[in-house]
Amino acid sequence: MAVTVVAGLVCLGVTRTAAAQSQPGPAETLFQSGLEKMRKGDYASACPDLAASYEIEPLPGALFTLAECEISWGKVATALKHYQLFVGTLSSQSPARRQKFEERRHLALEQMATLAPSIPLISISVMAGAPPDLVVKRDDSIVSESSYGVETPVDPGELTITAERSGKTLWQRRVRVATHDRANIVVPWPLQPTLSAAATSSAGAASHAITAGGNSETAGHVPDENRSAAGGNSLTTWKYIAAGVGAAGFTVSIVAGAIALSKKGGVNDECSDYRCSQNGLAHANSAKQAARISTGGFIVGLIGAAGFTGLSVFGNPRHEQAQFGSFRVTVDNTTNAGELRLEGSF
Repeated sequence: MAVTVVAGLVCLGVTRTAAAQSQPGPAETLFQSGLEKMRKGDYASACPDLAASYEIEPLPGALFTLAECEISWGKVATALKHYQLFVGTLSSQSPARRQKFEERRHLALEQMATLAPSIPLISISVMAGAPPDLVVKRDDSIVSESSYGVETPVDPGELTITAERSGKTLWQRRVRVATHDRANIVVPWPLQPTLSAAATSSAGAASHAITAGGNSETAGHVPDENRSAAGGNSLTTWKYIAAGVGAAGFTVSIVAGAIALSKKGGVNDECSDYRCSQNGLAHANSAKQAARISTGGFIVGLIGAAGFTGLSVFGNPRHEQAQFGSFRVTVDNTTNAGELRLEGSF
């Protein structure tokens, strides 16, 4: 997926308190270093500098710039998380300060709606019989048992999955994911010899599933040795359908919640002493509508998550992959209504 970075990023004029100082502080120094590297296209060095600057001094403008850097770098899952945080952070700013970020808020919402359906998702499962001291990692992050089988957004690129005992790596898989991918990695037990492989997207394909277990990694199907007994396929299919419904519900909830927060700022600006201007009333109605959508999406997400958990706990313990359709969340900010649409299919 090609994502267009907003032209003229460096001209947005991020407001920073350190700018007025004769000797810039470490946050400002890192921020300016990151901007300069972005101008040169060195995103691998620029984004860490911007992230370090934001960690020292968490300013909204720095967060937005970091998300723009990450989207240029191809870190779409990380960029989406920072766009969401940027929009949420604006609700705590003063009306005058929020107004300065209004254009960037709209850009962030547009990027969120564009990125959400295309971000790769990966789930990691462990076959039955594995000992409790088996430690599974995705790159350097430990995958908790409660996360087994749960799809997690990841940035495109190569991921390394390892299984360790007593600090020693006993099993490893490498898998390459691209936008729209759904990857299901199965850690076998007993552990089999380490094999490194990569599964990549087919040219022009909108989406596909990647499964890995035993000694093979394949795209678009599940090896026969990983399939459960008769009747298991249907149960597993419903399990992943429930996961898809839950993911879609939570995505709608997050985007609609962000819209509600942004509209709340307009209400604060246009209303006082229980009186509102026409624009204030429109913002209030839009905020209520977005809040209802956010609540509904959250409920749907909980239902999907509960269904997935129930099927995982009480269903067949063997693991397999069922591919399901994709969803698209669209935000229409051309009117005060802030329309949000969810489209997709199984």
